[in-house]
Amino acid sequence: KIIKLAFRYNFLNRLRAYTRIDRILEEEAPDLIYVHDIMLNFPEAIHYIKRHPECRMIMDYHADYSNSGKNWVSYRILHGVIRKWFLDRARPHLARIFPVVPASAKFLHELYKVPYSEMELLPLGADVDLAREIGARQEGKQLRKALSIPEEAIVVFSGGKLAPNKRTELLIEAVA
Repeated sequence: KIIKLAFRYNFLNRLRAYTRIDRILEEEAPDLIYVHDIMLNFPEAIHYIKRHPECRMIMDYHADYSNSGKNWVSYRILHGVIRKWFLDRARPHLARIFPVVPASAKFLHELYKVPYSEMELLPLGADVDLAREIGARQEGKQLRKALSIPEEAIVVFSGGKLAPNKRTELLIEAVA
């Protein structure tokens, strides 16, 4: 079941809270609360977890130095004070934090002081077990043939945004 919520407030697309979720949590009685990044509705989720300890709460995390914390206000205030306050209160109730790239883990560790032991990498957009199976079956050869890619050509797959600040050209240069 998917419930689309409106924002209770949205300050400059930087601080957003959805309408209150406590009533929805009580009605839906989830076994798992999956939180996307540091959300300002954490207090309501924490309140639910305290009353329903059988429910687990996990969080994925996407920010890193390439896309966040780019200026003093963002680094010191938005991340260093406001979002950190919410995450510090949620951490005792989070079963796990899943950064989606190693740079996100570094960002959480350095800026939010989250120990690496509380995190586990959740590769964004990749099923690594399936990738191993496909490699073992050598399906890449079939795909190269179907796409007319020479066997000696280097092929690079990348996930996520192809934005200038991601510096994808460095990956291409490194492979070359």
